[in-house]
Amino acid sequence: MKRIIRVALATMLATVALAAPAAAGPPSNIVLFGDDCFVSQNQNTVVVNDSTGGEIALERSPTTCGPDDEATGPHNVVQNKRLFDSGPATESFSAFEVQLSAGSYGYYCTLHGSPAGGMRGVVRAKPRVVPIDANEQRVIWSNSQARTGNRYRVQYRREGTTKWKDWRKSTKSFNGVFGRNAKPAALAPSKRFEVRARSFRKGNPKRRSGWSPLAMVDTGP
Repeated sequence: MKRIIRVALATMLATVALAAPAAAGPPSNIVLFGDDCFVSQNQNTVVVNDSTGGEIALERSPTTCGPDDEATGPHNVVQNKRLFDSGPATESFSAFEVQLSAGSYGYYCTLHGSPAGGMRGVVRAKPRVVPIDANEQRVIWSNSQARTGNRYRVQYRREGTTKWKDWRKSTKSFNGVFGRNAKPAALAPSKRFEVRARSFRKGNPKRRSGWSPLAMVDTGP
């Protein structure tokens, strides 16, 4: 039986408390990497947010996966920039859980792939937007349980434009209020803004995620 790593994605909405800023939740994107038996010939990308989940498969060359392969085998999961790492590949690899900050994360199995090919994949988690009122929206890009960096860069642009502007350049905060005191921009019925975020390691900014999918910020309820 052909084998490949399966990734189950679950969003833990029960952990998110939206009422108080101090308790504001994550994106709370928990990704569970496991081992299963099915085949995917293409790199897969799944967007994870606060309302969806699913599965993705890591790409694996059919020439290295014979018809009589067992369901289990030595595997591991390493993020391209080592923002997460399950450790050495082992026969007993079955479950490795990571909570993602907003961003895009390429990953691979060190025995059967690389960032460029073989057994690999991408997961993307976008910031969460929580309405406060018509003038303010809380944008959440991480939380204290995330292990994919300890500093964050957050950018915004008005919908329909191309130039990105920094909102937070190297912050350790997990969220911010868009529109408070008209910063980084004032919200209005005629204005909608796109926000994206990425995480990185303090002291080694090259160890960073890719940019997240876009979250939309507009006037509140």
